[in-house]
Amino acid sequence: MHTQSFVWCQEIARKGLTPNVALLRAQSNGALSVPQAISALRAWKKASMALLDNVADDSDIQPAESKQTQSDTPTLSDSRIATLEQRCHTLEQANAALNSRLIALEQQLASMLQQKD
Repeated sequence: MHTQSFVWCQEIARKGLTPNVALLRAQSNGALSVPQAISALRAWKKASMALLDNVADDSDIQPAESKQTQSDTPTLSDSRIATLEQRCHTLEQANAALNSRLIALEQQLASMLQQKD
């Protein structure tokens, strides 16, 4: 449900609206309780802010040859690694949500085509 909540928040935001408890619950057709909606919104906001921060942080990424240590190997700070891991996790969640939507759409299309026959 958490992944689906994330997708619902993204859909609301794509419409130019700010996701909130009421919109999220309406999008879920009441499937989410208020505490679940609040939790989902917090997670979505945190992930959105992390993505925005990462976009800003990417501007200071240097090519590996300019960030060399004495042993000539590039290094990343622990905080940068944690940020990249969080970004990867967020992207994996978004990917899973998109894959689920794609499967559902493919099933709907197959069902529609069968009904035509």
